[in-house]
Amino acid sequence: MDSPFASENGLHHLSTEAWLRSPVVAGLHGALLLALLFHTLTWLHLAPRAMVVRLGGRRVPDTVVLAGHYAAWLGASAFVAWALLA
Repeated sequence: MDSPFASENGLHHLSTEAWLRSPVVAGLHGALLLALLFHTLTWLHLAPRAMVVRLGGRRVPDTVVLAGHYAAWLGASAFVAWALLA
């Protein structure tokens, strides 16, 4: 037994896998993904208003701050994808 949650004959694993493949659970995961993406986008668009960045005494434009946040999000996502798929 590799997992403390597995039964001797592996039926628990098969029933859990079947439950995860059900359309209701897939729909729930899809809805949660959309909610997560919506929250992330609204949070990123709020950042330039909450954080005023000054460089050389001049305010950095909101679009530059937003682009930096998107770049960081993309970089973090690429790293996580690489770590999970490698």
